[in-house]
Amino acid sequence: MGYDSTISLERAIMQDGAKTHERAMKYDSTRRQERAGIVDSTKHVERAINEDSNMYEERAKKMDSARKPERAKKQDRNIKHERAKQQARREGAGSGTRSVAMDNEKVRKLDKDIRRAAAEGLSRQEARYLVDMYYQIQEHRIATAAQGRALGEAGEPNGVIEYLTAELAVLEAEIKKALLAYAGADPVGRWSLSICGIGPVIAAGLLAHIDIEKAPTAGHVWSFAGLYPGQEWKKGQKRPWNAALKTLCWKIGESFVKVSGNEKDVYGKVYRRRKEFEQGMNERGDYAAQAAEKLEGGRIGKDTAAREWYSQGKLPPAHIHSRAKRYATKLFLAHWHQVAYEARYGERAPNPYPVAIGDHAHEIAAPAWERPERPGRQ
Repeated sequence: MGYDSTISLERAIMQDGAKTHERAMKYDSTRRQERAGIVDSTKHVERAINEDSNMYEERAKKMDSARKPERAKKQDRNIKHERAKQQARREGAGSGTRSVAMDNEKVRKLDKDIRRAAAEGLSRQEARYLVDMYYQIQEHRIATAAQGRALGEAGEPNGVIEYLTAELAVLEAEIKKALLAYAGADPVGRWSLSICGIGPVIAAGLLAHIDIEKAPTAGHVWSFAGLYPGQEWKKGQKRPWNAALKTLCWKIGESFVKVSGNEKDVYGKVYRRRKEFEQGMNERGDYAAQAAEKLEGGRIGKDTAAREWYSQGKLPPAHIHSRAKRYATKLFLAHWHQVAYEARYGERAPNPYPVAIGDHAHEIAAPAWERPERPGRQ
């Protein structure tokens, strides 16, 4: 029994060792398969990444290849435009800077058309249209030039913007020439052009908008220009003044302010003297009633400097500036009416209401104008 038992135990140990070895072999085989699978998966991922990378590189090369002609064309356009500008500067030396747009056939044709129309004589309606167009083009030119400068400072291409700016400047100049011819063909226009601060556009605009046969007195001109005291545009009613002429008169006032330091100026100095007079009245409190009326109107912002002035019973500086400017503009319009009336009828124009009826005994004579001897209707 003892011998058999020992043999059985040995057999059991050998069988168990064989099983353990078999399990170990299976485990090693499984680990090798797993490692092989991981390696194969890693290689597959690497191949996929490489394929994607190659694909993106090919796409990038294709896109870059497609963009190269565009960049080349753009650079070529910029180079040509720069050469054209340099050529225009060389051609313009000695006779003023001329835009590259002058080489444009359409602009040259427009130049001829405008000159011919001016030589043959513009109608008042055409002149009004050209005055309005001039200011619109001027506004667009200024805005376009500012955009071009901004692009240039940012290092961005601005050749097209500069070209458009030059084109607008040419059109602006040509319209101005036509209006100069229109104003210069009329004695009233020539008188206007002799006044410091009045150029061809304003001189032509006044001739185009004001019909002296419908304006027997200077007061009619003031009313038509929206400068008559107490004028209001009430809801539902027709506007009692000409909007374009009112805008033109605002520009006249601004122009007089700008030239007030010029020794040849007349009406800018009138503005300065009137402003000093208005400031004195304001400091004395003579405009307290007007200030209170402004506050009652409820259109003044609560936190504005203007409300602070009105609350003190005074008009703000901007209001004083506007009053003085309007005074100088109205005096100019009174003189314009005098010149236009006397050129049309050959007799002295009626005095403005403040002189003829009111207490303004001092009459300021129109500069650079010889009045007719024949007295007119007062």
